[in-house]
Amino acid sequence: MIRLLLVMLIGGISLQGCAQPTPERLGTPIEGYSHTSAAINRFSVNGNGGPNVGPYGGGGKQNCCAPLPVKWHPGLTVVVEWEKDPNPHASANWPPLGTDGYRAA
Repeated sequence: MIRLLLVMLIGGISLQGCAQPTPERLGTPIEGYSHTSAAINRFSVNGNGGPNVGPYGGGGKQNCCAPLPVKWHPGLTVVVEWEKDPNPHASANWPPLGTDGYRAA
């Protein structure tokens, strides 16, 4: 009986080494939205981001991933950056789509 308990104890302890470590950060999907008449050329959350977002558009297209801590703690912050189209209405005066002039613009 004591041998069986000893074998079970040693077996249980040895299996502890196979346990996966708990991650400190997880990748969280992010989406971009523009609530203005200007396109967002790019955006990022904690340095990871996504493609451009059209005027008054976005959503429905998640990008992977913004690394966030598994556990919340006081003072937790994220860095959100974006680049707004500096001249959102310039394309109104461009040549027709598919032409050499359009490609140059």
